[in-house]
Amino acid sequence: MSVFPAGFTLAAATAVVRETDHAAPIVDGVASLVCKSLLTLDASAQGGRWRLLETIRAYAFEKLRESGDADCVLQRQAVFFRDLLIPAGAMSPLEPTTDSVIRYHREIDNIRATLDWCFSPAGETPIGIAITAAFLPVWLRFALGTEFRRRAENALAHLGDHPTTDAPLRMLLSVGLGITLIQIGAPRGEALAMATESLRFAEALGDPLSRMYALWALWVAHAYSGNYRASEPVAEKFCHLAGRKRRSGPRLSGRSVHGGFGTLSGQPAEGARAS
Repeated sequence: MSVFPAGFTLAAATAVVRETDHAAPIVDGVASLVCKSLLTLDASAQGGRWRLLETIRAYAFEKLRESGDADCVLQRQAVFFRDLLIPAGAMSPLEPTTDSVIRYHREIDNIRATLDWCFSPAGETPIGIAITAAFLPVWLRFALGTEFRRRAENALAHLGDHPTTDAPLRMLLSVGLGITLIQIGAPRGEALAMATESLRFAEALGDPLSRMYALWALWVAHAYSGNYRASEPVAEKFCHLAGRKRRSGPRLSGRSVHGGFGTLSGQPAEGARAS
């Protein structure tokens, strides 16, 4: 249990133990630790969540390292979080539900620890890259742009060049990085280059949703620097693509971009009509 600095669910505990296919021994073990006041229960989390007292966790983790089993347990933890964040058939990480973002945010310190291990000499970088990309909504929603930039750049640096498996991850990381560079006030040229690159990846993969986010980042990079002439065709492409989406969110975003273009470019009447 010491590998979970942010606490854990029974599902997470079962995943890292793997000594049995049944949860009953895990439940008994957790109950025993609670009775000994070594675990505390967070009843606010749906389904229950437990946490080791920090000093005990640090001591237990040191003992786990001394046993030689730490990397094995950390690998199981990394696989668990990868599968949690990227379930089969899930919608794009760029459009998560609010409930899922809140649920995943509870795991942020666990994700940080997992990523640190994944990119360590004993870790598994492919899992770390996938987790970094899949956790994108949390990095952005909670204004953790500086941290995401560092982790995304690290993930991109470790990414290989296998079109089938690497291209979607590269696209997600690039789109997220393009948005992030704008949010944290990076130099315009840097943000513009990343937004342009992310759009190129999204178009090559034929991913409409990622293309929308890349176009939005590119529009902001142009518009907020006062280059309205360059931002106009980007806004038009965004609005055209957003109009083809059936969800209300992208359509509203399309009107907002078009309205924002009119306002910023000195055409407030057009901006008001679009908005």
